[in-house]
Amino acid sequence: KPPQLLCLFSTAMHCTVFRSVVLLVGIRTSWAASVVTVSLFGESGCPDTTGFIFGPLLQAEEAVGEILRVNWTPFGNAYYITKECGGVPAPAGCSTSSTCRYDSTVRDCYFQHCGLGGHPRLADCYGPGVVHCQHGAAECFANRVEACVKVRDPAGSWPIAQCIEKAFYDGTLRNGHSSNEEVTKVAQSCGAPEEALSCATGPAGDAAVEQMAKETPPHPGVPYILVNGVVLENEKQLLQAVCKAYQGPKPAGCSGTPLASLASVRTAVRA
Repeated sequence: KPPQLLCLFSTAMHCTVFRSVVLLVGIRTSWAASVVTVSLFGESGCPDTTGFIFGPLLQAEEAVGEILRVNWTPFGNAYYITKECGGVPAPAGCSTSSTCRYDSTVRDCYFQHCGLGGHPRLADCYGPGVVHCQHGAAECFANRVEACVKVRDPAGSWPIAQCIEKAFYDGTLRNGHSSNEEVTKVAQSCGAPEEALSCATGPAGDAAVEQMAKETPPHPGVPYILVNGVVLENEKQLLQAVCKAYQGPKPAGCSGTPLASLASVRTAVRA
């Protein structure tokens, strides 16, 4: 029976308690069901990825952080070198697509077969070929650290990853040529646990990177963003998209925000 009818058969005190419980449960259920998931696929230190993290994403977190959750997958445009799709190892010391001999055609082939939903799977999707990262060794190792952090604690990994990305964006890692030791130092300062740092330097790190590759769908470039599973075509409209997707009462941060369509035309496709 509805609460108001049950009250006919209860004392006033019991009725008040029951109504309070129903109200609290209803509020909690509504909030939990309404949180918007922003799935972000990118690569550590990539200028386009960090520009999004500390641009539209930070704006959305500051405005409506209570209604969104970030699911960060650090693999991005990387790919394993395979017989079918090809690819060559990145030269030592490289830090750009051109100097690292990065090939977007290889990337597209790789994710068609080896990414999320890829088919048919290649026998060497995840090795023994090495991982080729778009921006070189610093990106590869930071991806690896952040993958280990996520595997260890999926729910609590984003603040640590975001802190590491801040160092790439405008901090001590911004030159793109940082050593593993320098990346590790930043990760420690960001709160990465020792288990995750140990993972990054051992076989467990291989498994963590492989997991991130398997979770990354085919994509035209990064950052690649889903809002509750729907592709965000214009990254600058993230706040509007989150507010549109949220099914509960709109928070103050949504006030005056045009609820733009999630199907708007993508402003740019990144290789």
